[in-house]
Amino acid sequence: MAMLDRAATAPSPRLGAVALASAGLLFAAFPLIRPFFANLPPAIASSTVPIAADAATLTNAAEALMSPAWVVSHLLAAAALVLLPLGALALSLAIEGSGHRAMAATVLTFIGSGLLLVVIGGEAFGLPAAAQAYAAGESVALVVLVNRVRNPALFATLLLGLVGLAAGGITLAAAIWRSGLPRAAAVLLAFGLVLWMPLLPQVPRIIDGLVIGVGSCWLAAALWRRETAHTFASTARGQSTTSFGKAG
Repeated sequence: MAMLDRAATAPSPRLGAVALASAGLLFAAFPLIRPFFANLPPAIASSTVPIAADAATLTNAAEALMSPAWVVSHLLAAAALVLLPLGALALSLAIEGSGHRAMAATVLTFIGSGLLLVVIGGEAFGLPAAAQAYAAGESVALVVLVNRVRNPALFATLLLGLVGLAAGGITLAAAIWRSGLPRAAAVLLAFGLVLWMPLLPQVPRIIDGLVIGVGSCWLAAALWRRETAHTFASTARGQSTTSFGKAG
């Protein structure tokens, strides 16, 4: 009876598979859409009147931060961080014989994603506001404005979130290892989550996003097929039991 109650209240594995695949695609899309710009030279932060070369760097950075693509890309990343724990939850409920490891992976993923959502919010809305203030002439020190958003507290939140996300990915891969789901897909997802670092340059981040996308979609497809097979087997058993009852 307890197992039936759990099955009745558990989220649909197919919905979880859709959430997992969607998260992977959004992770892949994030660095493809996000504008990238040259690192701001530290000297700019201490200069009230930037030189021409630095002014060009600041202008390019401000334009990138104020662009619609900046906000859209970070909203996509936020959606990915919301959907990923739901996919991890579906995987943990589908894995048999993994003990508490799969659920621990889900908890770690929820914690890591939640902390990173705080950072994504600051990046998506705080940095464009700083760039707008610079473009309006309210300040010539864009780095100072950016650092007010990317303050030590936000940086600490980022590090904790990345650790939680990486730990969740590794623990989930360990739980999947003997579950019958594709091991290579679990390794790809874990590898991508471990290396998901906003401080990396554009090309590594694009590659990492694609790795997460492939791993997530692969696992989602395997989870969908497993649920289809279970549904078909349950239907067949039910029909057999009904036929046997009528015959008796």
